[in-house]
Amino acid sequence: MEYLGLSGTSTRGVAAATSAAGDEERIVLAEEELELRKQRVETGAVEIDKHVETEHVRESVPVMREEVTVERRPVTEPTNTEAHFDGDEIRIPIVEEEVVIEKRAVVKEELVIHKDQVQDQHVVEADLRRERGNAPKRRGKPRAGDDESRDRYTPVHGQDTDRDSAR
Repeated sequence: MEYLGLSGTSTRGVAAATSAAGDEERIVLAEEELELRKQRVETGAVEIDKHVETEHVRESVPVMREEVTVERRPVTEPTNTEAHFDGDEIRIPIVEEEVVIEKRAVVKEELVIHKDQVQDQHVVEADLRRERGNAPKRRGKPRAGDDESRDRYTPVHGQDTDRDSAR
């Protein structure tokens, strides 16, 4: 238990304030209150990437080509063309279609990423401290005219109080 003397200090060194009139002393009692606030912290990230897959495809494409056929025919009727032995030669171009492969990138799809905010409930717990004033138990009977909201205390003799230690 704690006893306050008129000197303004307690036997345990708790600070007390004396009023200007000097006839009362006060001790301040403090109490913790829970203050909750929120802050945004990064808890991770989602990494979205893309990679390339290769698919082997096979397609059939029709192509055209020219072929040359040489046919021998006997000449039955005389022609106006002269015969000579100088090694005539005819050049006939032969063509064919060739498949040309070209690749080009074409956009086929897109990924759209959304972030949604989800409301959760978190229960927090904490131990809060509170100071309480301690005084000796009431002794004696209430006197006439005593305010019931105020207790009167009488120091117990034989215990060290500020008054006793000042003697």
